Amino acid sequence: MKKTLTFFLLVIFSLSVKSQYQYSFSHHNPFISKENLIADIDSVMNDLEKWHPGLYRYVKPDILAEKITTLKKTLPDSLRRNEFCLRLMYALNCIQDGHMAAYSVEEDVLLQYGNPFYVLPLEQLNYKIINNRLYYLKRKEFSFSFPDAAEIVSINNIKAQIIIDSLKKFIFSDGGNDNFKVYNLENGALPALYHAVFQDKDSVLLKIRDEKRNKYNISINKRLTPNPNDSIIIEPRVFDYRNDYAYMKLGSFSEGDYNDYASFLNPLKDKKLKSIVIDLRNSLGGSTQSAAKLLSYFIKKPKQHYTHGTTPFVQNFFKPDSLFTKMIKQINKPILPDDSINFDGNVYVIINAGTFSASAFFASFLKSSANVTIIGQETGGSRCFSTSGQIATTTANNSKIYLNYGIISFDLLKNNFASCQGGVVPDINIKYTIEEYTNKKDKELEWILKKIVNN
Repeated sequence: MKKTLTFFLLVIFSLSVKSQYQYSFSHHNPFISKENLIADIDSVMNDLEKWHPGLYRYVKPDILAEKITTLKKTLPDSLRRNEFCLRLMYALNCIQDGHMAAYSVEEDVLLQYGNPFYVLPLEQLNYKIINNRLYYLKRKEFSFSFPDAAEIVSINNIKAQIIIDSLKKFIFSDGGNDNFKVYNLENGALPALYHAVFQDKDSVLLKIRDEKRNKYNISINKRLTPNPNDSIIIEPRVFDYRNDYAYMKLGSFSEGDYNDYASFLNPLKDKKLKSIVIDLRNSLGGSTQSAAKLLSYFIKKPKQHYTHGTTPFVQNFFKPDSLFTKMIKQINKPILPDDSINFDGNVYVIINAGTFSASAFFASFLKSSANVTIIGQETGGSRCFSTSGQIATTTANNSKIYLNYGIISFDLLKNNFASCQGGVVPDINIKYTIEEYTNKKDKELEWILKKIVNN
């Protein structure tokens, strides 16, 4: 069992099911014997027991053991690597760790065989899920004669709701957060997982229903074409002074942002701006220290940001003067208020299902403050518990499956949470229709501007 370690500071890990399933070349996706797969399962579980500090935060040991036993018993005599990866993802999903990722294809293989290649049918559209109903939106890279956006009723005669519910079972999320699973499906996981699970690779038949309730049957075939860039796009950072408020858009928290925060916030009094909008929509995490620095401008007294946890094995693995140990000490320090700004106006934090990891913790930390209003949709990241900090990668020797997971637990000290199941729930919940989404309405900002004007 090969182990590598990579430093992260509560950052989002890439979609665990990205488009690797489209590269099922038989010479690189071999059959592996049941005996070797069971050996890989045992090795993976042995590593998780040693390294993962939140292994049993959301699942009881006997339940996880039962999942693993079932996985072993249901293995056929041999199985292809990608199929085994899916089964392993399904079994480990009960751990409910949003930073966990399992994948089965090496980057050098994608480079060697990835161009040209087929773009699978469902990869040619974008998707939006609203109230468990699936909608497609056309991609500019592909030309179709059917409507620009419509509801998908079924795919190859399987109801869309059944497909959504089935695919969610393969997606990792903190505390089983359903919002983050939806976010993943909308951002690349749906076509990758669908074609892997349902094995419909050459063509699909979509039954769609438009806004006038007209129904269509449309067929999409795979295409031999250069693959469009379908990776998650990090939202740009925007710091802007507007008529009645200051606006901060943070796609992530970066170590280099410290000075920029102060430079932007210092002139607020001179500009007589009494409201700040911090937009964390699709903000997938980042540096805990950067998030803590921004938080320091909005608190009046020292507050503990997180407590940390590691396994006994991890504690003994690192030396006292290691970078890991220094990180742990930094995590445990309380946040000290920075009164150089001394902002006492209204703070509006916008969140959605793409608000994850450190960004979700940022919103959770401020939620109880009297002058803060959280608006949007429930975060995809946990409101009070996550494992990340430093990412370990376990490589299964026989199947060459890679499993990533954090080895530091971050626990947000909030005594008003009965449990850590779910994300940060907004004070003002905003819902969208598919028409509002396609017309690019910003209902959160509209609500905030009305509130500012009325005040």
